Amino acid sequence: MRIWLAVSVVGSGYASGCSTGDEAAGVAAQIPPALTLPYVAADACPGEGCTYGTWLACGPIDVYEAYGAEAPVRRTLAAGDAFEVTTGVVIVDEPGVVVVTRRVERLAVASGGGPLLPNDTIYVLDYLGEGFFNIWHEGAIAEVEVFWPWENMVVGPAFQYAGEVVRPGRSAFWAHGTAPEGTTGWIAVEGSRLAIPNSLDPVELACP
Repeated sequence: MRIWLAVSVVGSGYASGCSTGDEAAGVAAQIPPALTLPYVAADACPGEGCTYGTWLACGPIDVYEAYGAEAPVRRTLAAGDAFEVTTGVVIVDEPGVVVVTRRVERLAVASGGGPLLPNDTIYVLDYLGEGFFNIWHEGAIAEVEVFWPWENMVVGPAFQYAGEVVRPGRSAFWAHGTAPEGTTGWIAVEGSRLAIPNSLDPVELACP
């Protein structure tokens, strides 16, 4: 069982690090026009073992007519309500920006392409699981294993990162499903008190 009281990985973006305000502003102006934002990753369930099915509300959670906090609220789940999740999306409002510092061989590429080279800039989109992310680079989306500093990454003392985070990204995970009386809609996963099933640890859901 996985209890997500606040899904900070999604909400804060997937590239973590430090940059000055001037650097961030400069990079923001350089995001390629071909990278359409917000980027929407359909049928998403980020994280190892994340699965659709019966989720359990552990506190009040608004169910929206569409994903996005500006959408009308259709109803509010109460603690203990089940929410039958059928799909999800990750909305990337701002990609994380990473500059490559050492050559990186892509372990999984969705659209072809060679290695990443020093001084290349990649735009980090959504997390896939097992340490892999979708990135945007030179007009194409590809899957790469994380090689930059990341808050969920555990490395040994001799490990050398191959990228530097210039600016963290900003994104959100929304899940679509059905409330107990049949109302359908979307819930914002970030910041919601939920008990979420995990296929790697299939136990009965319970709130703390």
